[in-house]
Amino acid sequence: MLNSADAVDYFLKVLTFKNSPYYIDSLIELIMIYKNSGRYDDALELFSKLDFTKIKNKDKIRNLSIVLGDLYFNLKKYSRARDEYKRFTELYPFSDEFIKALYFYALSLENLEVNPDFKEAYRIYKLIVAQYPSTIYYELSKNRILYLDRHYFRIN
Repeated sequence: MLNSADAVDYFLKVLTFKNSPYYIDSLIELIMIYKNSGRYDDALELFSKLDFTKIKNKDKIRNLSIVLGDLYFNLKKYSRARDEYKRFTELYPFSDEFIKALYFYALSLENLEVNPDFKEAYRIYKLIVAQYPSTIYYELSKNRILYLDRHYFRIN
């Protein structure tokens, strides 16, 4: 069984051959390994080598879209994360990851360094609470609503 270091070495070797039929899959696997091990900058750098037109599997494209938002969010690049999560919600409204993208879209709006959009984030949290009570984002959204009420809208 391969350990993580062996897997990284294997995928890096495959990436030296751009014409390899395993190039795209190796790139995607390496992005996921880097993301899951907290190497967000490395994963993001690999994204620049990814040619989405060569990916035939639509599920992979959708999954990579949410991963890109997650990478930006984890790197505290909230405006880029906001853009990716918004794009995801527009392209994949019926995806299993839709609620996650919606929640992190709102959280990104709150965390923008310039002109955070608390009202829009609040509206999205309210939407999640009203329409998606059986998800893990229900309680998280309720907590964000309470926080925004106390700290930004001064509701006691």
